[in-house]
Amino acid sequence: MSYVTQTVLYSRIVRLDTGDGRIGYGEIISDPGLDLPKIRSLEDLVLNQMGAMSLENLPTLLTQLRSSDIHLLGLVFALETAYLDLMSRHNGVPLYTLLGGRQCGDVVDYLSISCGAPEAMADRIRFNGGEREVIQIKLNGKVMNTDIARIDACMSVLRPGQTVLIDFNGALSLNAAGSVISHYSDNRIMWEEPCASYEENRALVDSTGSRLLFDQCIKSLKDFARACNDGAMAGVCIKPMSLGGLSVARAARDMCADAGIAVRIDGLWCGAVSAASILHLAVGMPRELLIAGCDLREPLVLEEDWGGVISKPGGRIAPMVCPGHGVTPPRAFWQ
Repeated sequence: MSYVTQTVLYSRIVRLDTGDGRIGYGEIISDPGLDLPKIRSLEDLVLNQMGAMSLENLPTLLTQLRSSDIHLLGLVFALETAYLDLMSRHNGVPLYTLLGGRQCGDVVDYLSISCGAPEAMADRIRFNGGEREVIQIKLNGKVMNTDIARIDACMSVLRPGQTVLIDFNGALSLNAAGSVISHYSDNRIMWEEPCASYEENRALVDSTGSRLLFDQCIKSLKDFARACNDGAMAGVCIKPMSLGGLSVARAARDMCADAGIAVRIDGLWCGAVSAASILHLAVGMPRELLIAGCDLREPLVLEEDWGGVISKPGGRIAPMVCPGHGVTPPRAFWQ
């Protein structure tokens, strides 16, 4: 990631079991940049208090948790995913059915390249990005000439039909962002969140006329509504965990679809349960407005593939067509 190197996956699996044969699975995704012991303590407190709670009361609890502590959003995402998985399994339908249906058969799986030496970044595109329609390159904004060299190296090996998301992760001032953007007029480029605030990125669109993809500066449904009404952003990233679950992310997705704004749907690196669930949300976006999704298990070395994500030719992925999200952790996992 731009701001931290992640070498271990700190996810936990949540299993909802009603005792009458209905079971659903969710995954608590943890941001490696936050205080993990504190977050685990808060999560355990909630989970221990749930006890024998009735399934019908879970949606109300999730609503309360969303507004109580931002550190619980990972737990809210996991519990809601498990609830929706349980309901879709019980009704014999894929998870995407409960998320508004399916509008595209598969999703572009973009390639994300970490910030590094210019030629090393270019080599990654040469070796791994040939069939990918969308490439994301991570930059850090520390030394402008170095970042420009990285962009130039990557652009030199892109083919004509590819899109490149140049992601500064909010690291630049408004003036610095305008200076970098002024070097380029390539229509394959979409600038991903050059500045930290919504207002700065909005001003950058006005001053440069460039295509910007907004990300972390859009934090809530209220922010999505504002941005859709402004009409400044060419695209936006939707991260279900950060928003507090699949239902909130669905509302954001549908809002963008109605406004004709392109989206990328992904999140933090995670395991099979979350990767599959987020993909079920992504296929509900009209194809022409879906920039890309991601197999969020991609950096992992998997000793056992739990399924849930189907790899297809041409650098595309799709969810499994079966009841639920398609992932059932092995029985030994619970013993």
